[in-house]
Amino acid sequence: MIDKPILITKDDCQRCDFVKEKIGERLRELEIVNADDVEGKVYMSYYQIYGTMEQDDQIQFPFLITVDEDVIHGTIAIKNHFLKRSDA
Repeated sequence: MIDKPILITKDDCQRCDFVKEKIGERLRELEIVNADDVEGKVYMSYYQIYGTMEQDDQIQFPFLITVDEDVIHGTIAIKNHFLKRSDA
């Protein structure tokens, strides 16, 4: 199990920037990892994100790995995950 959620992003990714903007101060609760760095590639391999991308070329960055180790992909799904948590 991981200590805090991991947001996997890429440079020059408008969707990644959108998510960061929408979740605002909650970014401090996350570990932000670049998919092009070794650490990002390790996480993506461990959580089989590369396999997911090969099967469905519609899936795009960013990805969120929750503390329960669920993988959430897509800007709206990630934003909604944080909105749902703030309502609780």
